[in-house]
Amino acid sequence: MEVHHHAHTARKKWTHYFWEFLMLSRCVLWIFGRASIGAQNRERQENNTPVHMYEDLKIDTANLKESMQINDDFVTRKINTFRNMVQRPAAAIAASRNLVLLWLVRHRPYADSFPGCHYIN
Repeated sequence: MEVHHHAHTARKKWTHYFWEFLMLSRCVLWIFGRASIGAQNRERQENNTPVHMYEDLKIDTANLKESMQINDDFVTRKINTFRNMVQRPAAAIAASRNLVLLWLVRHRPYADSFPGCHYIN
């Protein structure tokens, strides 16, 4: 059983050339794609050695410490702002009571940072 059909004319049609070009280009692109995937897999395997994993762990730990420090500074600034607002004279607190309550409502997630504050709990 023959799969490839021969044209009965001496000259090939343009569609034959088109399909031949399409199939060849598809094969070439498939080969390049497989080579690229193989190269990526080899690079990934090279980077999974214990030495590389240890280096990545050191970098991740340093990044985590830095982000924790930034977060601690942020929370410290918010606590200091609250303390400054609370330590104002009574007349100033009465004048800005709405602002204090608004600040407390906005910063509800930090309620554990202020033990004994009856506005939050």
